[in-house]
Amino acid sequence: MTKLPLTAALLLFSFSSGFAETLSVKDKQGRPMEIELISITNDRVKFTRVSDSKTFEVPLSSFDADSTAKIQAKKADLGEAHPTYQIDVVVEKRRKKKDDSWYMVEQTISGKVNLKNPAMNTAGPAGRARVLYIGEEQRSGGKYSVLSTEEYDFQVAGGATHTHEVSPYVTSYDSDNKGYGNVGGLQYEGYLVLLMDEKGNVIQFQTTCAKLNQLLNEKPEYKAKFKKLAAKAELDDKFVPRS
Repeated sequence: MTKLPLTAALLLFSFSSGFAETLSVKDKQGRPMEIELISITNDRVKFTRVSDSKTFEVPLSSFDADSTAKIQAKKADLGEAHPTYQIDVVVEKRRKKKDDSWYMVEQTISGKVNLKNPAMNTAGPAGRARVLYIGEEQRSGGKYSVLSTEEYDFQVAGGATHTHEVSPYVTSYDSDNKGYGNVGGLQYEGYLVLLMDEKGNVIQFQTTCAKLNQLLNEKPEYKAKFKKLAAKAELDDKFVPRS
């Protein structure tokens, strides 16, 4: 692997995360940054830069002495290094009228998550995935809830793809215009996939909800909250958990 200086390190992925705690570090030129550690392997450090959510992999020697000591002290909290998986999620939505109602509909969401290991000759270590379906309240809009959650274990051989069929979820809602007279209900809005290492650190995520993506990139600490959210958990208009 070609070694790159800290300022020209290899960009790995944009929807990313690692160790939930952020560290204040400096490179050898004294330039500061906030980072989230992802892994340390063979004296190479993989991390997310908090300021722009970009992920890099650089030699440990790129940091100054104090920063190197900080990073090494966190090594025991990190799991084995994972490749950057290619996440492909296919969601199918089917709806039908509910009973004899003109406006009430029943919506069934089915999904499939494909994780591809792009490293042809390197198997990924064991990990765990969490899939959340998120719905929007239809009476007034702008309020969200977790529809369902599902977790499963994965391990992907080099160049291979791991496929998981997510259990179908059924919701119902009033499809009439929002406002007075709408009885509400939750319509599917999008998904969130969290990938975690064997120690529970979020190593990668993907979502179709733009506001949620912004929240998790700007405030990485919320990834830990979404690891624990249960079905029916409420979110505000910016996808921040209400409790």
